[in-house]
Amino acid sequence: MIINVRGQAGSGKSTTVKRFTDTLTQTHVLPGDKQVPLATEYAHVAVLGNYRSYPAQSGCDQFDSNNMLIALADGYAQSGYHVIYESMMFSNTTQPQLYWKSKQMEPCVLWLDIDPAVVAQQRKIRSVQNTGITNNLKTTNGILDRQALQRHYNRLIREHITAHQLQNTHITAVDQAIALLHTYTQQANSNYTPLTAEQRWDLTQRTLTTTTEKVSKLQQDWIKNNKWFEL
Repeated sequence: MIINVRGQAGSGKSTTVKRFTDTLTQTHVLPGDKQVPLATEYAHVAVLGNYRSYPAQSGCDQFDSNNMLIALADGYAQSGYHVIYESMMFSNTTQPQLYWKSKQMEPCVLWLDIDPAVVAQQRKIRSVQNTGITNNLKTTNGILDRQALQRHYNRLIREHITAHQLQNTHITAVDQAIALLHTYTQQANSNYTPLTAEQRWDLTQRTLTTTTEKVSKLQQDWIKNNKWFEL
């Protein structure tokens, strides 16, 4: 299953994935440019993006296109991994889900549908905690974001793609999403086969060549011994 946790900025997407992965054991890291992870593996679960800098610039915020996301997720899904990802950019599209459905994969969306006023307050609190500066995000911005997310959700339902609209309070929605992540990823897929070091390197190349990043720099930074992808 390829699971997208989505929602407005500040709704708890990164918190959901970070709290979920805190209960798992890391096995490998797929490195990206400047030693920022493209993905982290937890046995048969691959979490895309970077959480080393959590809560700032977490998840797939450094990905610059749907092509980059699809290339990376496909590489893991074809080897039987469950894939999890989140990003504000990928909350506002249904293209990846429609593509994966056309390939007989299993896309799934967990939408943290939080009241825009609550989200604005959460972002203000986080801004003060992280920078000491108050974030004056207007609730009206969140209302527009929520309307767009509702349209995307409705499209997914029409296309018979698994999607959950998680509401109530911020904490309740995050807890519900974490529980669903555990439910969907508890059992390994029957076709799960751990990637080899060579396959991980090939997946890194295929992912980064969809962007302007230089694979040659990765070679210089990472291929210094035979344990490129070991923790």
